[in-house]
Amino acid sequence: MKKLPFSPVYLFVIVLSTGIFTDCHRKVCKATDKGTITTKMDSTLDTMVITGNKKPLPVDSFEMLRYSRGACFGHCPVYSITVFGDGKLEYKASMFTKRKGLYIGQLSERELEDLKQQIEIVHFISLSPMYPVDQSQYIPDLPNKEITIKYSSWMHKVIDNHSAPEALKALEQTLDNQLRYHASLKPAKEKK
Repeated sequence: MKKLPFSPVYLFVIVLSTGIFTDCHRKVCKATDKGTITTKMDSTLDTMVITGNKKPLPVDSFEMLRYSRGACFGHCPVYSITVFGDGKLEYKASMFTKRKGLYIGQLSERELEDLKQQIEIVHFISLSPMYPVDQSQYIPDLPNKEITIKYSSWMHKVIDNHSAPEALKALEQTLDNQLRYHASLKPAKEKK
């Protein structure tokens, strides 16, 4: 076996110091959009730090509530309802429903406030993430109802197979009966 002219430790120190002296600076670049985002790339650590004062998302751009009903071993309707922060309403149906496809509507300010009030009455944030709580009682051939709510400073998701509290069932009924058939829902125009 041929002996190296210098030890592996010496070689390691040379490579490391070369990397430190040649790549130790930080690269800074500005974003091209209207917000002012500054990114700093630290080459030696391969990390990126993002700072800046990016404009907050408009109220209408976040999903306040998403409700979906899943499939079962029969003819259960499969659809989702999304309510945005400004009251925009989306209904998307895929199976066993009278209407299929994407429909868009608008809740009135009063309807949106009523929905928010019902969410508060349910104490949604305090609900279990899954019903039934005891997973040994889960029934696979029942359709799951999944509700995700982003509200104020929290987000919570609940999946209801069965045995949900009455207040949650009332919220689900509101979503099923009022929002699913809301008068403002019109077919979405397809983008070409």
